[in-house]
Amino acid sequence: VAFKQHTHITLGDYIRGVRLDRAATLLVRTDKSIKEVWAAAGYNDPSNFAHDFKSRFRITPREYRARGVHGGTAAQGVLSMDPSASDGGVAPRSERLLIVDDDDCTATILCTFLRGEGYSVRAASSGAVGLQQVEEFVPDAILLDYRLPDMDGMTFLRSLRQTRGTKPAVATFSAHWTLNDHAQGIRTLYASIAAKLCDLDHVRRLVESLMANRLDLAV
Repeated sequence: VAFKQHTHITLGDYIRGVRLDRAATLLVRTDKSIKEVWAAAGYNDPSNFAHDFKSRFRITPREYRARGVHGGTAAQGVLSMDPSASDGGVAPRSERLLIVDDDDCTATILCTFLRGEGYSVRAASSGAVGLQQVEEFVPDAILLDYRLPDMDGMTFLRSLRQTRGTKPAVATFSAHWTLNDHAQGIRTLYASIAAKLCDLDHVRRLVESLMANRLDLAV
């Protein structure tokens, strides 16, 4: 009960999510067969894996691999996902999204998923690289992990709001339950708080909300 109160999902859903995250990473980062992937992720039945994977990512494992392999390049802590490389289904959008998260698995999954939604997406693995990408990429919105290897979310937000000319909408997230302790300071810097990004339907709604409100920031 306590787990669901803090994470808003059941323990079973969390474990399933972890397994699917691992499968998604293996599909993009390795040459393992689909069978090897679902077995390594902890599934015993290919049908269950295929069903769960498509329910979460809205595409098959094979389609996910094709999008991830052909759409992304990693260099110096930056992962760029170009929606123009999409293999069909969703028209490219003009909105740009930056993900600042040192968890490579989470960043890869979010980039691939949001690219499939049509966004132009980049990911940075540290606060310093993220701030550099703000200047170069000029995102409309940012998904910000509060705990980064070189700074916390408050430090990132202060630098973003005080020294950058852009006004992206920002949502901070963290797997740590203490994030709400910083809620007042985060909101003062024109950012919102989101639960750990475990559910992709939630991610879709969150990003749509950020994009809709990005012009309302009075910074």
